[in-house]
Amino acid sequence: MRNILNIKFDLHMHTLFSDGQIDLDLQIQTLIDLGYDIVGFTDHVFPGAIYKHPVNQGLNPSGLVTCFSKSMLEYRKQVIRFYDKKYPQIRLLNAGEIDIYPHGKLTLPQGITADFFDYLMVAKHQTLPKPLSFLYKKHTKLEKWMWKHNPRLLLNEQLWEKGLYTAFEKFKPDVFAHFQEGMPKSIGILKNKDKMKRFVLMCKKYNVAIELNNLFWDKKHKINHTKWCYPILEYGHEYGVKFSVASDFHGFDKDYKKNLDKSREMMKLVEKYDLNLIDPRKFLPENTGKV
Repeated sequence: MRNILNIKFDLHMHTLFSDGQIDLDLQIQTLIDLGYDIVGFTDHVFPGAIYKHPVNQGLNPSGLVTCFSKSMLEYRKQVIRFYDKKYPQIRLLNAGEIDIYPHGKLTLPQGITADFFDYLMVAKHQTLPKPLSFLYKKHTKLEKWMWKHNPRLLLNEQLWEKGLYTAFEKFKPDVFAHFQEGMPKSIGILKNKDKMKRFVLMCKKYNVAIELNNLFWDKKHKINHTKWCYPILEYGHEYGVKFSVASDFHGFDKDYKKNLDKSREMMKLVEKYDLNLIDPRKFLPENTGKV
């Protein structure tokens, strides 16, 4: 059996079923050319995730696409299974980027449960206010003070943790997507290592893999998480937490091939910090019994 490090995979990728921008056949063929073995398609599954694709009217007569419906998710699953058979050189998994409400419930449409997907990937976009940097760009100390003492921001931090850990306990997700994107700055910008350690230990307790993706160090998007995210890697190594690698591909840039291959860059962090990787083979339908 092949070592996990020798399996090229990506468990977070978007398609035209949400805000992916390239044709599905082109996307899959490019992934094959890049040498990928297993890819999980994880289109957004939460209210308000509605997208218009005027060049791809086939998905929906109106041109509007949303996965926040039972019928669309069932149709999408059939499409993924069809392409999985059409391209035997690569394995394609049915998953979704599912949000967590502040009280810990998942943003699943009526009639869809967590076991509908080949694996359960969750994200945490809810609860948090917009960054304060647009108000305090030249006053970093003031911004830090606000994140530490402002009652509204403190409440949001508490709700972020409560909602996240409630979802971990109740739904036992397989992957937590882009932890750094929604994590309160009061945890990261102040280098609150106790709370970082608690986050890692909760992932360990409920066997949730922490995702490393393009946003982890993408300077183009002006997201400077690297300075305060490395303790997550250090604690992850220390406590043996599982990690997942992903591109969070959308295809907005012209160089879509480079963006499709971003999970390869995340493997550098896996090797540098000697991290444990999740084994994507366990999510294959023949190993789970899911149709």
